[in-house]
This record gives sequence, structure tokens and C-alpha cells, in this order.
Amino acid sequence: MCIRDRPITGKATKVEKDSLTVDGKKVEVPADAEVWIDGKKDKLENVKADSTVTVTERDGKVTKVEVKK
Repeated sequence: MCIRDRPITGKATKVEKDSLTVDGKKVEVPADAEVWIDGKKDKLENVKADSTVTVTERDGKVTKVEVKK
């Protein structure tokens, strides 16, 4: 079985401790997911609402959140 990364790009409308809402869809972000803001490793709590984000899922689990300001 082939496991593929599935990126979703959109606007973060709400950021919470362990989740974020992208274009109206709430996405759970596990503690071991990588968070990158402007090319630097960071924390989910530093993602700002109204940022453009790319959320990468693998096998239904978020593995990476990338933010470009």
C-alpha cells in the first residue's frame, strides 16, 4: 500500500492549542507535527489567524503545517 502526503492550502481562520481551522475545516494537529513559519521551525501557537497555510496529511494524520507570511 502506498502512503502519500496530501497537502491542503488555504487561509487559517482560527488557531487553537491543538487544532486549526483552514477555510472552514477544523484540522487536529498532533504534538509531533512539524510547524514551519517563514522557513523556520516553530510552534502551532505562533500561527496567526488569516495566515496562508499548507497542512500536509499522511494517512489521515497531520504531519506538517507550513506558513508563509
